[in-house]
Amino acid sequence: MSQARVLLSIKNLQKYFPIPRKRFFQLRKEYVKANDNISLDIYEGETLGIVGESGCGKSTFGRTIIQLQRQTGGSSLYYGEDIYEFLPKYMRSIYRNISKKSQQYEQDIVLQQQLKRNIVTIQDELSGADLASQALLKEQLYKALEEYRVFRITFEENYYNTFRLIGGLAAHNDLNEISKIFLERDSRLRQLKRITNTKKIAVIQEQLANIERQLHALREALASDERFQKYETFLDHGMDLSLLTRKESRYLRKDLQIIFQDPYSSLDPRAKVSDIIGEGLLIHKRYPSSKDAGYQQAILDIMRQCGLDEDYIHRYPHQFSGGQRQRIGIARALALRPKFIVCDEAVSALDVSIQSQIINLLQDLKKELNLTYLFITHDLGVVRYISNRIGVMYFGKLVELAPAEEIFNNPQHPYTKQLLNAMPMLEDDYESPKQWDIVYDTDQFGFQYQNGANDDDWVEVSDNHFVACTLHQVDSSILKEERV
Repeated sequence: MSQARVLLSIKNLQKYFPIPRKRFFQLRKEYVKANDNISLDIYEGETLGIVGESGCGKSTFGRTIIQLQRQTGGSSLYYGEDIYEFLPKYMRSIYRNISKKSQQYEQDIVLQQQLKRNIVTIQDELSGADLASQALLKEQLYKALEEYRVFRITFEENYYNTFRLIGGLAAHNDLNEISKIFLERDSRLRQLKRITNTKKIAVIQEQLANIERQLHALREALASDERFQKYETFLDHGMDLSLLTRKESRYLRKDLQIIFQDPYSSLDPRAKVSDIIGEGLLIHKRYPSSKDAGYQQAILDIMRQCGLDEDYIHRYPHQFSGGQRQRIGIARALALRPKFIVCDEAVSALDVSIQSQIINLLQDLKKELNLTYLFITHDLGVVRYISNRIGVMYFGKLVELAPAEEIFNNPQHPYTKQLLNAMPMLEDDYESPKQWDIVYDTDQFGFQYQNGANDDDWVEVSDNHFVACTLHQVDSSILKEERV
């Protein structure tokens, strides 16, 4: 999938829910970490399956990506919309604070170097220590690595969007001037969206062309600067969903949709099918009113695509079976022609025969409309059939990510093996499924999750196959220059 276009890039996503204080004088606030530092890319046109036991954070992950629930930390970059046409408000805030961020950046770079030196010092002491001292030094080393890991996440959150928007121009000596140029361009782009007069549009376009020539000249002058070359590699046109206002997030609902698990409670019992499916079309002003000539036909076309009879258009949800209700939910999600759909256990409440119909429908719609799915489920058989890649979650963390067949034929994480071993099979099946041996330690890495510890190393064990583990030897690449 590395050659495919990235539609969503999730980096260190966190979703924490605060726990009410149990004692009056309790100082430390505690949280349920439903999603904890999840990073992955979702490619255009793929189906990414997410599996795990109940309560592991699968549904929360799906809802948080599309910002139905605001994420606590991290970034969610969306590439389905041109950021310079959408112009989110956070861009102006970043442009205004370029100079201030630069000063803080230099201070944090010094702190980063101190943390690196601390790790190297402990490693040097460990290499020459006797057995009595090694246990204490190892504990100090892992504490230092954890402190450095947390710092890296905070560091990227603070500076990632700034470098992503201005690139190598962050190396310019006068960042106040750079800030003015970018703010001027942003103002002209926003004017261009509002103005309809042809002559004024031509004037603004000429002004924008001059600004682009000015930026190009600045980049040319800095081309040989090592800092410019480093920062220019960060230039990225992804839009950070986590920084959008609620109004902006609502506008993007046309691109990012969800099919809910329960086909009963997810539909308004007082609304007709036509209103359920067509509501989004009216909210996003695809049609001026429900009386518009094309409105009714658009709903009928969507119903036909989803296998619903045209006669159902004036019925209410209570008049349908579970499978039919789920088709209505799918039709509602498809009405705005989205690019990405979260299928939150979309077939788990249905019987087996209806499940197969809905899965085949989703597959057909994916091919026809070039959809991208995040498919959340408990059913390993279903996820193997429908998914290109599978991610395994355990207690809010992503513990393994690989192509679908690789997960079933070569699982690496003990929890993944436990899930596969627990797959129910009929007694008279001709061939019994393979029972995987659960191993918590290998020559290269081990797993600490069963003891309540974090496995913070994300290792590629084979092509596009990643597993969360704890390396026995500290990977020296962690001490290389950071991405930002």
